[in-house]
Amino acid sequence: MSRCAAQEQSRCFTTQYEGDCHAAETVALVTGANQGIGLQIAGDLVAHGFTVLVGSRDFERGKTAARDVGPDATP
Repeated sequence: MSRCAAQEQSRCFTTQYEGDCHAAETVALVTGANQGIGLQIAGDLVAHGFTVLVGSRDFERGKTAARDVGPDATP
């Protein structure tokens, strides 16, 4: 799946650099990413080359989720 397809499928809000879908870095903010669907989406986005900001009400759970998601995830 391409980055463009991942963006359309996840329907997340992203910031793109260089003005197109094949940007050098694409950042996604996923709220509720410490569990359930949010955690799955965060993992899928990282797997497709996104840098993911993990949103969570509990910072410690957010840090744990970010570690689980991968190196391109930040709490």
